[in-house]
Amino acid sequence: SHIDTKVRTPEESKKYGRFGGHYLTYKKNWENEKLEQTNLFLKILLKEIEDCDAVVLFGPSIMKTIFEKEIKNDLTLIGKLAGVFDTNSMTENQMVAWVKDFF
Repeated sequence: SHIDTKVRTPEESKKYGRFGGHYLTYKKNWENEKLEQTNLFLKILLKEIEDCDAVVLFGPSIMKTIFEKEIKNDLTLIGKLAGVFDTNSMTENQMVAWVKDFF
C-alpha cells in the first residue's frame, strides 16, 4: 500500500515545536498525511475491482474492514463483495490455495 506510518517533514527536527509559551506536536500532521495516503490507496483499489465479477477480502490487517466499508458505499460494487474473512499471515502460495478453495 506504500502508506507511510511515520512521516517526518524536512524542516522538522524535534517531536514538538515551540512557539512562545506553546508547544505543538506534529502528531495531527502525521495523522492527516496517513489518512490522505489511505484514501488514495482505497481509490486505486476501487478502480482496480470495477471490472471484477467477485471480490473476497481476507488477511490479518484492519485494512480489509476499511475497504469493505468503501465497497459498501459504492452501489455499483456492493454486489461484487463475496465475503470478508480474518486469516493469519500467509505466503503467496497459501493465498492462491485459499482463494481457489473459496471459489
